[in-house]
Parts: sequence; structure tokens; C-alpha cells
Amino acid sequence: MTLGEEAAVTIATSNAVNWTSFTPKEDGAYDFTAQSDGYDTYGALYRVAENGLVQLGYNDDGGEGSDFKIVCNLEAGATYYL
Repeated sequence: MTLGEEAAVTIATSNAVNWTSFTPKEDGAYDFTAQSDGYDTYGALYRVAENGLVQLGYNDDGGEGSDFKIVCNLEAGATYYL
């Protein structure tokens, strides 16, 4: 994933949980948002660390309507989960 690149993840049912992992190719501030059709979404961002996963961000309604938005500085080459 590079700065400015968009990636889509589709969740087909309500009350679903979907995790995706990624490794940024460059350092910088990345935005993560949901675009739902009336659902109340929330998101959490984690980084893989020596002692397990470390939560970097969590949001419920910071985006449009009831969608989440997380903005976080990420390090190139590190593994993250959203």
C-alpha cells in the first residue's frame, strides 16, 4: 500500500467483523474510512509489535454519518491490521 492508494474491503452483512493486514511501502499519514449504506461502522488499527498487537487507533463515528475514520502515521515495512 502506498500513500494515496485506495483499497476496498466489502462486508456483506451487518454485525460482521472483517480484518485485513497490510504493509505500507512508505512512511506517512494514512486515512482509513468506511462507506456504508446506513450501518453504524467502527474500526480499529493495530501494529504488530514484539509483545503482540498494539492498538494505534479506534473510531466509531468520525467519518460521514455513522462511519468510522482513523488517521494515523504509519511506518514503511511494518505490518498493520485494520
